[in-house]
Amino acid sequence: MINIDKDGVTPLEVPYGLLLWEKLIKDNDQIFMTLNGHYHGAARLTKTNVYGNAVEEMVVDYQMAYQGGNGLMRLYEFDLTANQIKVLSFSPWVPQKPKHTLNGFDQAVLDAPNESFTIQMDFAKRFARFNPGFKAATATRTSLADQAKAMILAGFKEPVKAEQKPASNSEDYPHVAQTVAHWRFFGGAAGSAVPVGQVVADQSGANPLSRAALNVDGVAAAQLGDVVWSDDHHYLSAAPGSVRFLNTNKNAPLRMSYFVTGSAAPINAATLESGYTVEAFIKIDKNWSAGNNAWMNIMTRDGKRGSLAGFTGGDPESPPLLFAISSLREVQWEVVPVQSGSRDGKTNWSGEIIADKWLHVAIVNDDVSHETILYVEGASVLRNASNAPGLATLAANMPWVIGGGSWDGARADGFFSRIGEIRIVGKALQPAEWLTARKA
Repeated sequence: MINIDKDGVTPLEVPYGLLLWEKLIKDNDQIFMTLNGHYHGAARLTKTNVYGNAVEEMVVDYQMAYQGGNGLMRLYEFDLTANQIKVLSFSPWVPQKPKHTLNGFDQAVLDAPNESFTIQMDFAKRFARFNPGFKAATATRTSLADQAKAMILAGFKEPVKAEQKPASNSEDYPHVAQTVAHWRFFGGAAGSAVPVGQVVADQSGANPLSRAALNVDGVAAAQLGDVVWSDDHHYLSAAPGSVRFLNTNKNAPLRMSYFVTGSAAPINAATLESGYTVEAFIKIDKNWSAGNNAWMNIMTRDGKRGSLAGFTGGDPESPPLLFAISSLREVQWEVVPVQSGSRDGKTNWSGEIIADKWLHVAIVNDDVSHETILYVEGASVLRNASNAPGLATLAANMPWVIGGGSWDGARADGFFSRIGEIRIVGKALQPAEWLTARKA
């Protein structure tokens, strides 16, 4: 019936829901509520039918929440005596989890206005057209929703999220000796175009980036103003700015701008087989759409993975590394690992992420288990990859690309959003060593 807008809370009507409203619901007064799923999150919309009565439309789907929903469910209590519908979103699973595994993302009861609320409804008046004799019986017990909430919270102490402090200066972050590359996108006047050829320094000193020339790689419509400096940044990033990629369009006429490493940059040959951590601060543009921006790349390394020895998987035209945003606004980390014999891409997927909000993304690959875990704002996702040692590369002169990708060897899938920092480290880092932490 309804979707949820990019902010994660605003109801968004969709064509099929409007069809049901026009053909079925608005003229049938006995329909006073619709319960809907499929779209991720929770939202509520109240509409008025042709008889002047309210119809409550709700969508709730927690499968993309922390740990695949974390056992979250919803209870609707119809209190006919008090003329209320009480709505409670809760998890009977969270209070049963081992206490040492709990963190700030484990919530037993969701108390946001779109999660738990009360609807006032005079049932006798609302049902009068089709049940004029309706009368509630005498109440025999107190609120079931309140009882359920008390049962869930009995003996449970909700974990407190660790306090995180903004940086005191641009160097207030953990400096890690094994840093392979660390690009920080700031330096120009906010709103001004990033010049073609502009060098973005690598904090390790070895792998500077530069903005690629316009009208190359078949991207004839690229313009200078398609990448601009911004003073907007994640509150935990020590970098005081970002770059904003504008006007990117994956449809004809193709239009994108991006940054690349030099052909002799050491990182081009790096395979990071001893584990790695990749971090990025990103903010998806509020005008993002699947039609124009699906599968846009935050970062890739060039080449066709089908050319890798032993590759047997799908999409051989894709590059060997994809750090991208899917058609459902999920973070995609897909790499071909370094290993002998038959191999395919290994993929981590986040849930649907909110647009117009800064996010810290971390991808951590363990050097012993070769498991790769993806974190969004410090929360590990459910769909992670195992047996994925290192990052395959095709040749030492194949560059890394920031803000763009490739398909079948041609530039494609440009980024339409903001990037603040990207750091690549040659070992698995703990959260206390991430860019969101402060310098010791």
